[in-house]
Amino acid sequence: MQRQSEPQIVPFFALPPLLKPCYNTLPQKVTDTIWPRFSTTSGQKAQTNGETEMTNNERARKIKMILMDVDGTLTDGTILVFPDGEELKSYHVRDGMGILMAHLVGLKTGIITGKSSRALDKRATKLKIDEVHQGILDKKKILEEICRRHRLTPEEVAYIGDDLGDLEVIKMVGFAGAVADAHALVKQASHFISSFRGGQGAVREFIEFILTAQERWPQIEEKLTELTKIK
Repeated sequence: MQRQSEPQIVPFFALPPLLKPCYNTLPQKVTDTIWPRFSTTSGQKAQTNGETEMTNNERARKIKMILMDVDGTLTDGTILVFPDGEELKSYHVRDGMGILMAHLVGLKTGIITGKSSRALDKRATKLKIDEVHQGILDKKKILEEICRRHRLTPEEVAYIGDDLGDLEVIKMVGFAGAVADAHALVKQASHFISSFRGGQGAVREFIEFILTAQERWPQIEEKLTELTKIK
């Protein structure tokens, strides 16, 4: 498919520098990374078998909960194992800030991961993540349980992952994302492909796309201003 010209994006000049989206070239990045079966620009519709495919903006506007994988998505996939068996992983502060911003505007968040980690429990508690599911082999089942518990449809859920264990969930949700270094099949099934690798801000970029589609930045600015007021 021939790549179409990129749309002109109006930057977030109204926001002070601290509150501007971390990746203010995000809309252009998205058009660089959309796979051919989807619209090459987020504001246009693609035709599939005679039917009109929703744009990524339309999909993102419906999202009420953002789920994510951990290893290879929130982290770069590296695991350091100490002699006593304890494992060490690193998380990017920008991803944490993205999760905080999602919470500020009332979006729920959750983790579904195949591995288990006590450090992740602490990280998730600190970030006040709503749903944390570790050691999960059947992620589809957990997604269905989460939807029932929060009274959501799959179309109202977003998910970002990196590997084949995420594929089933990615095919179910309303807005699916892949990190830049994800497996090719995960990228092919996703609506959004980050320009960042796992553990390097991909989750933040994914969340910011959703926040931008929902026009949440004025609300985020207001909430962050309230948090930083000196009493």
